[in-house]
Amino acid sequence: MKPKTKTMLAAAVLTGLLLLSGCEWFLGEHLTDSERAEAFIETANESIRDYDAMREHFHPNAPSYSSMNTPGFWEETFFDLGEQPFATRGLQAGDALSGFPGTSSLSGSVTSRTFPDDGVAIQFGFLPDPDNPLNRLIYVIIVEGDLDDIRSVH
Repeated sequence: MKPKTKTMLAAAVLTGLLLLSGCEWFLGEHLTDSERAEAFIETANESIRDYDAMREHFHPNAPSYSSMNTPGFWEETFFDLGEQPFATRGLQAGDALSGFPGTSSLSGSVTSRTFPDDGVAIQFGFLPDPDNPLNRLIYVIIVEGDLDDIRSVH
């Protein structure tokens, strides 16, 4: 086999391996909207609240982003530590959320200690990660349409 052919074959094999691996090691994580919502809920359910981990699920342009890693921020939202455990139900993909152009969305319900049975309505709005367009980050979470909750979790 000629050296040029070997190089081209090696490049083709490497490209195939990258595609099969999803390029995660190269591009970093890339979660879908559903995976991101579930990962956020999992983080919100941890017994010791890691505020930096909570904020990592959000887009850096979310208006309250700079406050999300401070004690007290989450206690003023639906996702207060005392409301654990949280669980989502029936999340369905949808169009951009009203008032948040360019977002993709998931709508369904979320249960908590106060709302253990049917839960309350929830909408997640997502934008691409500016550092990795294959990864989705939360831009806004709307719980039961309460404007106070909208403003405090995005």
